[in-house]
Amino acid sequence: MSEICVERIYEEVISDLPNDLLIHILSLIPTKDAANTMLLSKRWRFLWTMLPKLVIDFNFADTTSLLKSIYNCKTLVNLTLSNKILVDVPSPACLPSLQSLNLKYVMYKDQDSPVRLLASCPILRDLSITRGGGECDNVTRFVVKVSSLRKLTYIQNGYDEDSTMSLVIDSPGLHYLKVDDLLGVYRSIQNTPALDVALVDAVNTAGFHANFMFLRSFSSVRFLHLVLSEIACCSGINFTWLIEFKLTLFGSKSWLEPLMLILDNSPVLKVLMIDCYYCNIVPLSWNKPSSVPVCLLSTLEILEWKDYEGGREENQFLAYILSNSKCLKTVGVSPKYYYNRKEIMDDIKSMYRVSASSHLLFSAQWEWSFME
Repeated sequence: MSEICVERIYEEVISDLPNDLLIHILSLIPTKDAANTMLLSKRWRFLWTMLPKLVIDFNFADTTSLLKSIYNCKTLVNLTLSNKILVDVPSPACLPSLQSLNLKYVMYKDQDSPVRLLASCPILRDLSITRGGGECDNVTRFVVKVSSLRKLTYIQNGYDEDSTMSLVIDSPGLHYLKVDDLLGVYRSIQNTPALDVALVDAVNTAGFHANFMFLRSFSSVRFLHLVLSEIACCSGINFTWLIEFKLTLFGSKSWLEPLMLILDNSPVLKVLMIDCYYCNIVPLSWNKPSSVPVCLLSTLEILEWKDYEGGREENQFLAYILSNSKCLKTVGVSPKYYYNRKEIMDDIKSMYRVSASSHLLFSAQWEWSFME
């Protein structure tokens, strides 16, 4: 029997298998290879679109469109589109089973394409968006309005001072938000009463401080991580439910006093983590507050400080925290420089601690325990 005949027999046997088994077989190979099976015969033409998970990244030099049938796939649960895939959503479109969507450096047919795509996902829970500046992205106003959404990750790469890009979030079920923004886009966060975890990196944004009002949307979060060059914009916000606060600073001019105001507005704070990355550009200033923040007297249990330089103002601030934090259990300090590490350790050990049961920990490379 010739090899050609044997191959045809195998093809016929495989093609006669039920859809469920064929789909399981296709799920074991890369999406690109699964999609190529459409060329085998009519029997295989649409089988790959019935997979519960698709990762479409063909790495073409030019923009590539998807099959329209994908936007009406009833079984698709997890979809990843990347590298200039053209998002051209037909009408109608419906992805009734889609729970996770990852859009990474894709192109959109028009401004409404991402809106139509998200509107076609009635049970979407996890959305990840990575965008680039300039010609890499053709949508200026990106609207995320998904009532079922629980987790949103938005990464904006590139840098353009003249950028007109904006992000609008209106998702009442949102629980977790991560925004990593290098373009300084305008952000509007509305109707997010369930937001519990927020991580925002906006250190390099030129127009950020003119657009800090969106931070007020985080007043009810319990876990907050901010990467900023200035924190004065946060000092007037009441963080009523904040339990863990991680602050990473880049070149901040004056942050000790604004931080004390934040502590004063965080009555149930238990964990405070500070990373003073590149904060030695200008001298710090410190004035002892007239009253002790409530969280120091009743709730603060953990203090972690990375890149601690041991200057006069830092020592005064830390000494104030130690002498007033009655519930403090652990203090972790990572000196910024090795040459004065012993001196810093001796200074901190000599500081008065009102919580006699608190423990001091020192590390050259402190590992953050934040819940990321």
